[in-house]
Amino acid sequence: MRVLEVAIAGFGGVWRATTDLLLARRIAIGASMAPTFA
Repeated sequence: MRVLEVAIAGFGGVWRATTDLLLARRIAIGASMAPTFA
């Protein structure tokens, strides 16, 4: 069952990295668009 734990941990790491990347992109887009709405 060690392989399953490693697989879950690896997937969690990828998921977290993807989420952080999308969040950072959303923040960057929001920051670049904020002056136009202000």
